[in-house]
Amino acid sequence: MHRWPWDCCKLGADNVIQKKEQTFIVDENLVGRRQWHQRWARRWGDVESVKRQYFLAYAVMGSLWPFLPVLLKQQGLTAAQIGYATGASNVAILFTPVLITLLADSHQDARRLLAGIFGLSGLALVALYFVTGFWPSVIFLCLYSLAYVAMSPIQDGLNFAVQRQREAGGESVIPYHQIRVWGTIGFIFPSLLLFGTLHQGAAINSVLFMAAAFSVLGLINSLRLPELEPITTPAVTDGSNRLPTAEAGRALLRPTVFIFCVGMLLALLASSAYYAFFPLYLTQVLGVQQQWLGPIYNVGVVCEIGYMLSFGWLLRRLGLKRFMVLGTLGISLRMAVLAFCPIVAVVVATQAVHGLVVVSTSVAPALYLNRHASDHYRSSIQGLYTMLIVGTSRIAGSFLSGHLAQVSLPHLFAWATVASLMATCIFAFGFHDDSGFDTE
Repeated sequence: MHRWPWDCCKLGADNVIQKKEQTFIVDENLVGRRQWHQRWARRWGDVESVKRQYFLAYAVMGSLWPFLPVLLKQQGLTAAQIGYATGASNVAILFTPVLITLLADSHQDARRLLAGIFGLSGLALVALYFVTGFWPSVIFLCLYSLAYVAMSPIQDGLNFAVQRQREAGGESVIPYHQIRVWGTIGFIFPSLLLFGTLHQGAAINSVLFMAAAFSVLGLINSLRLPELEPITTPAVTDGSNRLPTAEAGRALLRPTVFIFCVGMLLALLASSAYYAFFPLYLTQVLGVQQQWLGPIYNVGVVCEIGYMLSFGWLLRRLGLKRFMVLGTLGISLRMAVLAFCPIVAVVVATQAVHGLVVVSTSVAPALYLNRHASDHYRSSIQGLYTMLIVGTSRIAGSFLSGHLAQVSLPHLFAWATVASLMATCIFAFGFHDDSGFDTE
């Protein structure tokens, strides 16, 4: 069949059109797959990276906290100096959380802030390995604390912001306690690794390298956290102060929130004695060997997983008021046993209430404050609470614990029992929750 030149041109044009249509179809499929991957990453990748963040942050703590008092004792510090060093290291909590969370709420990149915190804390922990004596230990503990005390409020604020974005996008919101439980798992993990090392005779200060290693992993994960959309705040025309910290301060001064904070101050004041001196109590009063410190500590942390996962159910059944009363009674029970019943089996058994104590003093306050915050100061209210309540209780509690421990460790825990019972009375008779509190 004879074809004229213009027929050939037409045929070529038709082929080109068909190829373009085929190319367009292929590109459309690629775009569809890419969009599916993006939706999957947005739906699950942000949640997984936040879970890893909690795991690694608490793994640093789990590497250090069960062993720190014994470590400081071996570096030549007395019981009073351990209290002073712990108290001095917490001075940073009076200003670091507020400044860092203000930056986070002022649209600075929370991921880079967290990466910097992990990096600085890791360097301080490595330096602590090479020093002995009171002042060098205090200096590097302060440097570690300067970085690390801002970790929790920034993480909580970032998690709440991520969940808020998921809700705005029509996606399911993951309850806070289901995210926070990964911190509990992370706290347990280092002790499992360290038990064999310490049992084989490794020096107690080897825990510092474990903590530094988790700091490096945390730095890497921080840069993989989800990027938050910028928060738009309404323009202010009445001349009022829009500084996030100032608005957070006004929220904390609301009557019910203020009473809640006073109760938490006393509860955390009592708990500071446990965190500062429980490992020494095990080794000096009960004669426990140092390789068992992590496993005994983690009996309570394993129980914490159950409390964490059942937090929503407990809150629905009890309500916030009764839940806080139960939590502070748990503190009182633990302190009373340490003061008046120094028997290994009984002391280990009281670790069963550790999870209740942690959930009531760490998880419930973060959620309660979040219910009283707007997006404009969601991180700042966590930071201000950390400064005024957590920081004050840790500093005062550590210094007082150091003085009282000079008499005896049971004497210290007897006074801690009194403080926790006072907190119980405040929550039982003075607190009324009007925040519409829930676990979502």
